[in-house]
Amino acid sequence: MQTVLNLRQSAPRTTTGLIISMPRGGQCLLTTTLLIDSVYDLALQGNDVEFLWGGPPGVPMFLCRDCNLTRWENFRVRTTVSAPVSAVFQFENGSGSSVTPTRNIVQFVTIECTNGGCTNGIVMAQGAGGDANDEFNFFSHMNIQNYTGSCFRIEHAQSKHNFLSHVGCSGNGIG
Repeated sequence: MQTVLNLRQSAPRTTTGLIISMPRGGQCLLTTTLLIDSVYDLALQGNDVEFLWGGPPGVPMFLCRDCNLTRWENFRVRTTVSAPVSAVFQFENGSGSSVTPTRNIVQFVTIECTNGGCTNGIVMAQGAGGDANDEFNFFSHMNIQNYTGSCFRIEHAQSKHNFLSHVGCSGNGIG
């Protein structure tokens, strides 16, 4: 999957509309952070697949750096306390990219951080590009469960106008 994303990252910005469609159902084991870097107009259609984390602790599962108009939809994520991730999704402003991070969509996604398998569900991190952009994102029809930190965490002042609709948050003993 990372190989396909790397090909998309090297494509010119005029190339739009790449769709990665997972096989229906089943499981996909990720053993390293899936890096989506400087990408414009990408869709990951999960088709009810379940992403499992088998990588090192303390890193994000999906790192979206300088992403514009990406869509993440129709899948489940499961992490465990044996290797907790810092965040399931981390969006950030990188340095030196021509892609402005904005207008990303995550919808119809369930995140199950079994027994505290993640610190945060979704993080809007400042990143190396500084306190700018990472805004106008849309999160809809999501359920984020058993995190130990925050359901949504915005770490800088310029991540504005993020819209949450039909999102359920249930922390691990936090509420």
